[in-house]
Amino acid sequence: YNEQVRTNFSQANILIANNIASKVNQPVAGEAQTEKKTELTEQERQIITQAIQAAIAEAKAVATLNPQKAANWENLASVYRNVITVAEGADSWTVSAYERAIVADPQNPAYRLQLGGVYYMLGNFDGALKLFEQSVGTKPDWANSHYNLAWTAYRKQSYERAASEMQTVLTLIDPKANKKDYEQAQKDLEEFKKKLPKETETPATGEAGEQELSLPTPPAEEISPKIELPKGASPEAN
Repeated sequence: YNEQVRTNFSQANILIANNIASKVNQPVAGEAQTEKKTELTEQERQIITQAIQAAIAEAKAVATLNPQKAANWENLASVYRNVITVAEGADSWTVSAYERAIVADPQNPAYRLQLGGVYYMLGNFDGALKLFEQSVGTKPDWANSHYNLAWTAYRKQSYERAASEMQTVLTLIDPKANKKDYEQAQKDLEEFKKKLPKETETPATGEAGEQELSLPTPPAEEISPKIELPKGASPEAN
């Protein structure tokens, strides 16, 4: 078998499912943008279900056949994450798959950042904070880990820590190499400062290379009611 072929096939099926699911975000023909959205037909729901099941089956097969490879669990987690707003149980399956990726490669900060992003997206800011702290501990010079940690602290109303972490972000970004991210971090810091009892100074720019800041966002597609997948779709099922 070929890992890459099956991985690509799993991602292709998720793309198919999401493309069809995106129909619900489109207004009904002839209606105003704020009016009722298009509803999926039963056939479309079946196609989405089949595509998701195929994606999960392929991603699980790759992870099961080579469980020591963290990237395989990351791919499975990515499949689940893409259908969190579409399929029942996908949120807990996403967490489980990322946890296995971390076990397989505990020194990779990206997996902790991604799992923290899932918790953040689900509103579990305590869980997100812990994972972002671990990501920062594994790679202290990664601006995006500090950026996500800063925003999580802000969501938890830990404003001084949020400002401190955002200051760290500014020291890790070269404003010439990545002007957009630097300006975004400056803007965020100014917002955080408004919550502080007194003024906090912004430190000087660091000499880090190119960075990319991003906060976790849920998939745009959302179906109601969600699609129910068989128990065999979970990462624990054989």
